[in-house]
Amino acid sequence: MKHTTFSLLLSFVFCPLLLFSARFRSVEIQMEQTGPLTMSAQVIVYIAASESMIDGFRETLLLSWGDDSTSEVSIVNGTDEDGDGILDGELIEPGFRKFVYAGEHVYPVAGRFVVSVTNPSRHAGILNINFPNSISTQMYTETEIEVFADNTSNHTPVLLEPGRVDLAATDEVFLHLPNGYDQDDDEVTYKLETAERQWTQQFSKQ
Repeated sequence: MKHTTFSLLLSFVFCPLLLFSARFRSVEIQMEQTGPLTMSAQVIVYIAASESMIDGFRETLLLSWGDDSTSEVSIVNGTDEDGDGILDGELIEPGFRKFVYAGEHVYPVAGRFVVSVTNPSRHAGILNINFPNSISTQMYTETEIEVFADNTSNHTPVLLEPGRVDLAATDEVFLHLPNGYDQDDDEVTYKLETAERQWTQQFSKQ
């Protein structure tokens, strides 16, 4: 049994304006080995429905595969409701949409790699992130995956309770249970990490 550790990168938001406007978002990366040295990736973004039209919404995201290569990944879910040629994601509950960006990559060698994505869209007014310029600090998300040279089944854990609409409040304890599930029956644990601002490309080989 492999052991999977979730690194929780927490940015506690102390901004009453965000609480009342319901402008919250979370990002996660899910990976699956689909063949020898081949990985598919999904970048899942939860966003307030009204925010899909604001400046900074991304039709594509730049995904780093961790082996000195990157790919632009596009939205693959939902329908083109407004006829602009771009899929509009899925309305998962009133006021919130789920967008899935997808891509596939063939690695040159087996090994462990850090896959990451940055998103320039961050809220203004966050007190504990480069205040008052939090809007200029990009969001960063990463996951670590082991790539095999054969057809070994390997998936990153899935968050059954993603933090898509969690509400935080000033001077109140923030509680969130991600409820990670691993399809390969690997053990899942959690640890806190210091949030990063950009990817660190790592090339690892066996």
